[in-house]
Amino acid sequence: MIRLFLNLALLAFPIGVFAQDVDCPEVTSLRDAPVFDFSQSYPEELLQSVVMAEDRNYYSSFFGTSTITLQVAKQFSVPTQRTVASRAIELCLALKLADEFTQDEILTMWLQSRYFGRRCYGVENASEQLFGVTVENAQMSDFITLAALAKSPVRGHQDRAHLAQYFALAVENGVIAGLLSEDVADALIAQGPSTILDGNCAE
Repeated sequence: MIRLFLNLALLAFPIGVFAQDVDCPEVTSLRDAPVFDFSQSYPEELLQSVVMAEDRNYYSSFFGTSTITLQVAKQFSVPTQRTVASRAIELCLALKLADEFTQDEILTMWLQSRYFGRRCYGVENASEQLFGVTVENAQMSDFITLAALAKSPVRGHQDRAHLAQYFALAVENGVIAGLLSEDVADALIAQGPSTILDGNCAE
């Protein structure tokens, strides 16, 4: 439904007019922002896990209106209230991000800035604190668990059944998108989310 609304919005408002009417910040400077390290490479399974949890059509459709791109854009729009204008700014930023950055670069921005609960920002901090392993040594179940936690970073830690629902949904999306075989999916569902260690990330 959200994707349909955004696509209709794009049809209703030509990009040139849209950009003129919205005070949309530039995004080019983000390429040199110290908070992002675009030289960092991540396991393909991690990127797939984010896509499975957030938008299984990310690589096969226009990613300017993807929930992944919109989530990154939202972090830089910082609206004080959720209004039509603030959402317009987010959409404008998302379109600029899609024009300036590749899909994998936007995924990198998502991974390095996303909140995973327990004061853990960024996938590397989260993996080390929550599972006790680096991203390079994490397993597929860890990646999907992280992606599920990103969707519900508070309740996901409090309610394992709730976390398991997001975990299972991501796995199902992986099968639909052709990223997981049914045998692998069945094994992941049977295993469930990875065990999360106690403690918070350092501030």
